[in-house]
Amino acid sequence: MRQSGRVHWMVAVAVALLVAIVALIFFAGESPAVVTGRFLYALQLRDVDTLTELSYVPEGDAGHIRDDWDFTVNVANPNYRFTYRVLHVKELGGSDAVATVEMKKDAFSPAAYEENFQLPLVRKDGKWKVDVYNLSRKMYPALPRPREGSDAAQGS
Repeated sequence: MRQSGRVHWMVAVAVALLVAIVALIFFAGESPAVVTGRFLYALQLRDVDTLTELSYVPEGDAGHIRDDWDFTVNVANPNYRFTYRVLHVKELGGSDAVATVEMKKDAFSPAAYEENFQLPLVRKDGKWKVDVYNLSRKMYPALPRPREGSDAAQGS
């Protein structure tokens, strides 16, 4: 016979498991696949703030990356349109991953065709970021590049 106000032990276990799963998802952070999708979507929308947030650049260039993205998407390529599909993402180690993406550049042109590109990702301070300086310029014109005198420009 059940007493009023008592909870069955299985209900308590189910609630505890649900709380643990939600906490694990919340604290796990974004996967490289999610970051890749967010980055490409921000590139489509010309969202400079999100591109800056998701970009990995060496410390010496971190202050300039927002200006570089603004130039890339609003000055150099204000009418560049593309579609994309993330094909797969492979984690190469603890702090490196690579995403393979299918892109159709100049998407509204009747001559547009799909091409595959790879986006390198780096885990920095527990967050995945796209290694901007190692993206192919064939993927998107006028991508940010290392500035003269920076560590990345000197190859170190």
